[in-house]
Amino acid sequence: MKIGILSDIHADMYDTVETPAQTLADVLNDTGADYVILAGDLSEDYEKTIRFIEYLTRHSKTRPVWVAGNHELWSRYHPDENTAQILAHYSDLPGFLHNQAMDLPGGWAVVGGCGWYDYSFAGTRFSYDQLEKRFYGEKTWMDSRYVYLGMSDPEFHARQVRALYTELCRHEKQKIIFVTHMVNNPHLVVPHGMPNWKKWEYFNAFLGSWELYRLTQHPSVRYAVCGHVHFRRNIVENERTYYCRCLGSCSEFVKFGGEQDLKSQMRDALEILELA
Repeated sequence: MKIGILSDIHADMYDTVETPAQTLADVLNDTGADYVILAGDLSEDYEKTIRFIEYLTRHSKTRPVWVAGNHELWSRYHPDENTAQILAHYSDLPGFLHNQAMDLPGGWAVVGGCGWYDYSFAGTRFSYDQLEKRFYGEKTWMDSRYVYLGMSDPEFHARQVRALYTELCRHEKQKIIFVTHMVNNPHLVVPHGMPNWKKWEYFNAFLGSWELYRLTQHPSVRYAVCGHVHFRRNIVENERTYYCRCLGSCSEFVKFGGEQDLKSQMRDALEILELA
């Protein structure tokens, strides 16, 4: 069984969402992957995300298994809808997981959801009150404008963690691929020494959490997948592999090197996991 892993396609950046959807379909068909795990941020408009998934399903033999990213929760183009209402639009789409699981052949299961953040990845010099503002210097974390949770970030995060833990326990006799959009390993946040570190010492708060990392320590979890941070990195810890395989925005392709066209970058970002 072949499983592709990819995240953060951001289809909004292209003339139509069908452009990256067709490119992904072509790349997946070339690999012969049976499934593709998409770890969120397909677009920031639920109508475009729906079009992307429906197009991919029609034009690829590979079955999508996907979770929402923070951009999927945005109400930027639908200001009268809150997070729960936006999530409801995805519920009937093929392969969508919101704190749910999907059984795969060979005793495998994917347990996935968006996850969220509780500010625990932030630098210790920042207070809760400072982090809650989601504003630093001249930069605003845009979830503060477009995501309507109806509760605080830590409260929403706690709900996601509880629901994901419940699913892990339900499937503990299977071999689990654990998927969140939010970063689920502290070694995948923006590290000290990176450009604009002082800014990221603050904005790391909104990338994931230590609690999500602790969920990956469940003994049935063999692989963990995340996105959000626009890295392309794999980490192995204690015989467990973490994948962060982000396509990222077009303007970021140069930092990944190689050919700069969409198909080449998608091939580079896509990880193929072969499971018995």
